Amino acid sequence: MPRIAIPDDAPPVLAASAVWRDLISRAELLYHDTLPGSEERLIERIGAAEAVLNIRASSKFTARVFAACPPLRLLSVWGTGTDHVDLAAAARHGVTVTNTPGISAISVAEHALALLLGVARRIPQVDAATRRGEWPRGQSSSSTGKPAASSAWEPSGAGSPASRRASGCA
Repeated sequence: MPRIAIPDDAPPVLAASAVWRDLISRAELLYHDTLPGSEERLIERIGAAEAVLNIRASSKFTARVFAACPPLRLLSVWGTGTDHVDLAAAARHGVTVTNTPGISAISVAEHALALLLGVARRIPQVDAATRRGEWPRGQSSSSTGKPAASSAWEPSGAGSPASRRASGCA
C-alpha cells in the first residue's frame, strides 16, 4: 500500500471530499489539517512518503525538502500553479510533479463575471453611498443588449469557461 502524505489541508477540504473514502482505502495516509509553518516541519510530515498531495501553495518544496525526502517520487499539486515548487530540484531527485490545470476555471470565470457586473453597475460606489445614508439613482448602466460581456472574454477564447458563463451557455 503506498504511503501518501497530505501535509497542508488547512482549512480542510480533502477530508470532507467525495474522494476521501476511496483514498483511505487505497493508501496509508499521513494526513495533517494544519499548515506545516516551516521547511523542517514540512520535511517531518512528508519524509516517509512516496507521494505527496499538496493542497496549499504556502508549503514550499525546495531543493532541501527534496533532498531530505528520498522515498518521494510524486508531488501532486491541487491547483494550477507550481511556483512554490523547485521543479529543477524535483527532477534532480527523481520526483514527478503534477498539477491540475483548469481546476478553478469555472470559479475564476464566475468571479470575473461578478467583478465585471460590479464595475458596470458601480456596486462599490453605490454601496458606499447607501451606507453614508444617501440613495443614489441613475449611476449604473444596464448590460442588457450590450456586447461588453462577450467582448471582455475574447482574449480567453470563445470556448473558455468565462465566455460560456457570459453567454449563458454554462
